[in-house]
Amino acid sequence: LKYADKIVTISEVSRQTYINAGYPLEKFELIPLTGTDFPIQQYQTIEGREKAFITTSFHSFIKGTHRLLLSWKKANIQDIPLYVIGTICEDMKEFIEKYGPFDNVIYVGHQSNLPEWYSARDAVGALLSLSEGAVRVTPEMMSFGFPMIVSPDATCDLIKEGINGF
Repeated sequence: LKYADKIVTISEVSRQTYINAGYPLEKFELIPLTGTDFPIQQYQTIEGREKAFITTSFHSFIKGTHRLLLSWKKANIQDIPLYVIGTICEDMKEFIEKYGPFDNVIYVGHQSNLPEWYSARDAVGALLSLSEGAVRVTPEMMSFGFPMIVSPDATCDLIKEGINGF
């Protein structure tokens, strides 16, 4: 990287990791690949929509699923379920078996029609990823009006601390 004329990053969070590692600021070009290109969803309000916490990902350690599950266990939330949507990698399955059970967690698997699934719920989204190149889940869930619980890597530069989120 020291011989590169330019280094292209796809999020401010990613760019900052290089700067923190000592690479010169003038080498960087930020070309965001994701962001607010998800249209605000217009759907009829469904009275009594199910309350839920939702995490959507290819669930692995790098996606922070273990952090979410351990936090969920500690919080002991019994009246609202956590839906884990998406494929769970083998090492995460081992983690779930070793450190579970995780009460009130529903493992849904892959869902091909997420907009329909989201619109049936009054939800809070969660993505505690440890590394994201170009996150899509955060703006997608925000387009449905879901508040998000995210790690700095999962914000897609959309969350400005203390302004529109924490």
